[in-house]
Amino acid sequence: MVRTLVLAAVALGFAAALPTAEAAGKKPAKKGTDKAALFAKADTNHDGTLSKAEFEAFLAAAKAKKAKVK
Repeated sequence: MVRTLVLAAVALGFAAALPTAEAAGKKPAKKGTDKAALFAKADTNHDGTLSKAEFEAFLAAAKAKKAKVK
């Protein structure tokens, strides 16, 4: 039991000593997309629903933006 606790403490010590992505100069990973913001951007007439035309226009704009980045 004591041996297990000592090993766990050592493992926690090593984990705490590892540099974080931010400290290493890397960008932290995205936490996720803001679905509400994406919906608001796609809902061009702001009626609270997404029509097929709005969806297709949003999808086309996203594809064009992605193609432009490449």
